[in-house]
Amino acid sequence: MKRSLLLSAVTLATLLSGCTAEQVAAPEQAKPRPVKLLTVAASGQQLAQSYPATVSAAESAALTFQIGGIIDELLVKEGQQVQQGQVIARLNSEDLDSALISAEAQYRNAQSNFDRGQKLAVSGTISASQMDELSSNRNVTLANYQKAQKAVKDAVLVAPFSGVIANLPVERLDNINAGELVASVLATDLMKVTINVPAATIAGAKNDRQWRSYLVLSSLPQVQFPAQFNSAQLEADPISQTYAVHFYIQVGEQHLVLPGMNGKLFVERTVADVAPNRFTLPLTAILSDGQNQYVWVFDASSQTLSKRVVTLAADSAEMATVISGLQAGEQVVAAGGSFLAEGLAVRPWQR
Repeated sequence: MKRSLLLSAVTLATLLSGCTAEQVAAPEQAKPRPVKLLTVAASGQQLAQSYPATVSAAESAALTFQIGGIIDELLVKEGQQVQQGQVIARLNSEDLDSALISAEAQYRNAQSNFDRGQKLAVSGTISASQMDELSSNRNVTLANYQKAQKAVKDAVLVAPFSGVIANLPVERLDNINAGELVASVLATDLMKVTINVPAATIAGAKNDRQWRSYLVLSSLPQVQFPAQFNSAQLEADPISQTYAVHFYIQVGEQHLVLPGMNGKLFVERTVADVAPNRFTLPLTAILSDGQNQYVWVFDASSQTLSKRVVTLAADSAEMATVISGLQAGEQVVAAGGSFLAEGLAVRPWQR
């Protein structure tokens, strides 16, 4: 039995010694882990964040006639640019014109009788009650005349501001009712941009920061539209738990920006108090081991990470101010540091 085991061991050693280096597979090295990096910048320098954004009309109007009738003229098409005061449509006004002529004649006759009555009242030829009747008749006919004037004016629909015809649900010769939609107009020179941000971003928006915002549309990636903050909803969406923030952008005639377009709103923040040895980092880059707070610093030459203890002066709901432990230009891991280790091989994450 011992002889058999000895022979087996010798045979196995002989077989292993005959294997070449190529025949023995080397263990595969782990690939460098991608990490999102952030370059350390002085607290007075800019930090940019981007948010998915949706464009909508800052101003819109549903155009309707205040009276009913047959559309005699429809002078625009869907998608057509219009100027403020431009005629959109006209109703058939034959009956309205006739009513206006009649009302005007009645008013002028009543006014003439009233003027004649005033002269007769001076001499006492007519009584005060007769004068009251002439005055009342003059006022009634004046009201009818003004109503007829308004009806003729209401038979013409004009654009309340410059923009584009977004919807035109009617056609010429349609018989429409008062208040029925004829056209929708959207302002195109001023557009509203909406983003949704988490509560931490809202809480961190303090007055000691200067903000610069601009929109980049997916359809116009080479153009930056400066954005002006307008308002922010203070009630979170019950599903996403985010807050809607609205901006305005001015759109020139050289670009076509329509409601429903998507893009990214970039927000660059600058802390007013500039100090060369103070750095602002997102809280996601700061970690703690129970005793010290630290960050992971990326070494570009070795493509590895090293742990660096830092000292914080203050932090908000989303940002922290580092006063020691870092130098401007160094790169640190922006998020996910709890899954990393000293000396770990990494590579910069790219989209």
